[in-house]
Amino acid sequence: MFLTLARYVRTPPPDRWWKRRYVFNNTWRFWGRHRNCYKIAIQSMQHAWRQAKKGRREKKRFVRGLWIERLKAASEEHGLPYEHLVVGLDMAQVQIDRKVLTHLAIYEPKTFKSIAEIARISYGEGLMAATGKQPEGVFTRIVRWE
Repeated sequence: MFLTLARYVRTPPPDRWWKRRYVFNNTWRFWGRHRNCYKIAIQSMQHAWRQAKKGRREKKRFVRGLWIERLKAASEEHGLPYEHLVVGLDMAQVQIDRKVLTHLAIYEPKTFKSIAEIARISYGEGLMAATGKQPEGVFTRIVRWE
């Protein structure tokens, strides 16, 4: 309750108080004036948010590269280059992303081996269809009308 006009005028409006409270709640772990002075706190908070957004993007890029490196190593174990693995799975219409393939390569090696075999066969069939020749001793489901 405001008993005097001077007391009423000195109190900040509620919106302003909550706005400042929001900024200080976001900067409470900063050091020095970066958490105590409102203007500096706003600048520090905005800088921290920009850096966090950049870090989230870099993390996604790093993790995708990690998946690809792991898949390269796992596919090389089975005698299949990574590029042939990806193209072969695309030809076989196997829609498994790199994250799941990496988990299969690490935790389910037998399953990954069968997936790599599917990719090898479908990549070979794609090459046969492109060249028009069929290697000896290989039976495929490709039907040619000659």
